[in-house]
Amino acid sequence: MPYNDDICKLVIENIALLEEAPMVIEKIEKNIFKEINGKFEAFFENYDNWEGCYSYREEDHGETTVKPPKWPGDEVAWHAFYSFSNDPDDECNYPLTALLGATSLDMYAIYFCVDENNLCGMKRNPWKDFLKKQYNARPDLKASGVQLEGECLSIPIRLDPKAVAAEYPDFDECLKPIDDAINTLMKVHPLIDEIVQEALRQKKSEA
Repeated sequence: MPYNDDICKLVIENIALLEEAPMVIEKIEKNIFKEINGKFEAFFENYDNWEGCYSYREEDHGETTVKPPKWPGDEVAWHAFYSFSNDPDDECNYPLTALLGATSLDMYAIYFCVDENNLCGMKRNPWKDFLKKQYNARPDLKASGVQLEGECLSIPIRLDPKAVAAEYPDFDECLKPIDDAINTLMKVHPLIDEIVQEALRQKKSEA
């Protein structure tokens, strides 16, 4: 982004705060992601026998992922699941930047992810073609705000920075986009499940 003279002046005037900024951001991220993880856990922990992990950015290699009981997986990994995360290919310096929509390079979402080889025996590019065809055949996915992103589907999430700042250190209404995304997920899950089942049928027919 271009840095005009006014921005440079602000940096000079607030240089002490900027020196502490990484530690401040780390504290904010820890607090807000803990609350977000809690929302996923509160919804899915007792929801129709779904399985889940709820530790994104709370521990090393922590993740917040869920899946319905009939989707395949093993002790090592799930073959199809939903994940709350940002884009692993475009991660910015601070996850908070993406969560608050302060960058166009990265975003948070609930992603529909698969291990395509174990799920249906496909390589990455054939899976992407398969998913695109299945997505286009279900226009209600796009109408509900679900986006096709290569080998994944996503339900974008963006928090309002002014709302987060107004409520900090408590989080209530500012996390409504998380609730909305979970509700959208449950609305479209039957359609995504159809895609998973079709992939499994193709694997079975080719066996």
